[in-house]
Amino acid sequence: TPLKIRNATIEVAEELNIPVIDTWSCGINGFNRSLYIADTVHPNSDGHKMIAEYIVGQLINNAGW
Repeated sequence: TPLKIRNATIEVAEELNIPVIDTWSCGINGFNRSLYIADTVHPNSDGHKMIAEYIVGQLINNAGW
């Protein structure tokens, strides 16, 4: 399942001391999903923007990795 893949990715990255930007934490959730997801999986334009802004923020905030 996608959740198992996400968790395994984070676990392996932590073991190897590799930083991970977990886009599952970008703010898209079950309550606002219809605003940001075009189908059941893929983000629409607003979803792409939200994810991109989250990634940029994480890169800026964690530049000292």
